[in-house]
Amino acid sequence: MVFEERFDAALAAVSQASIDHDRWSDALAALAEAAGAEASLLLPANPNVTPIWSEGGDGLMDQYVREGWGHRNLRIEKAMGTPELRAMQTTLAAPHVPFDAGFVSEAELFPGGEFAGSVYYEEFMARHGLWWCSGAPLLTVTGDPVFLTFERRPAQGAFQRDELAKLKRILPALQAAATLTSVAARARSQGLLAAYDSLDHAAFLVDASGRVSAANASAEQLARKEGIFRERRLTAPDRETQRKLDRLVRCAVLGLAWTEGASAPPVCIAREDRSPLIVHAVGCPKSAAEPFFSTRAVVLVVDPERRALPGDDVLQAMFELTPAEGRVARGIAEGLTAERMAFTFGVSILTIRTQIKSALAKTGTRRQADLALLIAGIVMPKEGR
Repeated sequence: MVFEERFDAALAAVSQASIDHDRWSDALAALAEAAGAEASLLLPANPNVTPIWSEGGDGLMDQYVREGWGHRNLRIEKAMGTPELRAMQTTLAAPHVPFDAGFVSEAELFPGGEFAGSVYYEEFMARHGLWWCSGAPLLTVTGDPVFLTFERRPAQGAFQRDELAKLKRILPALQAAATLTSVAARARSQGLLAAYDSLDHAAFLVDASGRVSAANASAEQLARKEGIFRERRLTAPDRETQRKLDRLVRCAVLGLAWTEGASAPPVCIAREDRSPLIVHAVGCPKSAAEPFFSTRAVVLVVDPERRALPGDDVLQAMFELTPAEGRVARGIAEGLTAERMAFTFGVSILTIRTQIKSALAKTGTRRQADLALLIAGIVMPKEGR
């Protein structure tokens, strides 16, 4: 049963979580207790975004993330197609407006009982002893919904209409907390973009799906000039470069190593009769507010014609590099692969890799992309600009 006398404590925990995002799991535990549920979950509509859950959902959600059940969540698929949610998404000017239907139960979402016989239920939910559910969508600042659900065991009983009506009364406060959390998370990301803008770096923020979620003024100007942005994705003029660009972004988003612990090399986007653009990508630590606003990677695009890289001698003096290490460090910043540098400098690929490893150690960086970004941070505008 729903315990209305616990609403105040639960909403106080939610209010704290909207400011201190690391406390969302505790807030969900308080909400689950008030709803008479085993666990409470925050499930993003985007299955690539990491959810948040209360302690009672640890086993369930570990499997949910590990086995990709977010891509097969029938509840979210059904809820995303409801007229009520589509209407809710048109109210972005006033995102605090609650879902008209309030909380709904599985019986209302699947009146034909088809959920009980689904693979999602039989091979996932039921195996964790969770039978009954109620949920409601909360809109984020981007317009993407996050679904708040309460999960019950058989002994706790199905959610009744009067219980759903009680839960609906706290929905405006929950929506307000979701809005505040997403706005705060977006503001932090915008601060990062502003920092890159102050360095005159073109920077794009990328979400868990590899889509551009925000860009600074330098990036917007470069994208318009060079035509490298379309439908929220960075684009290249040819298929092979696009494949490399997609792989670069994907590795950064997923935190994957390229080979043997090395990050993906920069990608060069060719321009007719001009120096190529150089694209670097670095992954961001996952945020406790990720379901509300996802930023997984920063993509920097360097225009060599706009900026001058420091010479080998400057890099040697700054980081106590040998001439060979300085040459290799500059090559990394220019987007050259180890193979290309080995050919250009007339040495073996093993020698280049040894020099890269030494340059990383002396500059205090762990990956080639980090070294490239470090060098990008000390470039100076070209004379006469």
